[in-house]
Amino acid sequence: MTYDILPFNACDYRCDKCDKTNDCQVFKMEQAQKLRHILCGEDPSDPEVVIADIIQSIQEAEEVLVREAQERGIDPSTLNAELEEHDQKSNEVAKKHPLYLQAIELVMEADTFLKKCEKLVVITPEIRPLFDDIKWYVMLIPAKTVRALMGFGDSGYMNEDAKATAGVIQSCLSKCHTALTQIAFYRPESTSLSDRLLILIDSLKQGWCENLTEKELE
Repeated sequence: MTYDILPFNACDYRCDKCDKTNDCQVFKMEQAQKLRHILCGEDPSDPEVVIADIIQSIQEAEEVLVREAQERGIDPSTLNAELEEHDQKSNEVAKKHPLYLQAIELVMEADTFLKKCEKLVVITPEIRPLFDDIKWYVMLIPAKTVRALMGFGDSGYMNEDAKATAGVIQSCLSKCHTALTQIAFYRPESTSLSDRLLILIDSLKQGWCENLTEKELE
């Protein structure tokens, strides 16, 4: 079973840099929600407003799941327990996987790189976004790695979801590599600080390529 990957199923949460917002229902819903708050004289970024929106979103999602379960003849009261047990086991397995362990190592190495650059490299406003990109995308990779690895082994939707998530990981790694290359262009002194980070990025990209190939052959 295959299906078209929707934009929000392969998301790195950088809406301002995304060229698929016109096709993303989640983005449209969030924009409409912000507009409603503004028209009501509310600040969409106010923590209390944000928390209320999150609670409402979770409640709506739960209502949809319960309705779907009832329509399929499934007892909703047993659904959460079964899903929680399955997710817990899958999560534990995923966090022992070499790709996840490499992702954690990548985060630690990126943190070291960024801290050293703050001390040894002149970071002007023009190149600050490059460092912000590295921090954003690197921190996203471990969570996305768990999601992708939890999907492998299941059939249908989750398998396709895992592939989409793996694609996001590869995209994040590529964007980190590009940012490091651009930083090196503007600040050649940074190259000695980024060697280990680049090695880890390339290793993870290769690891995901090999992993996806193996899954396709199974």
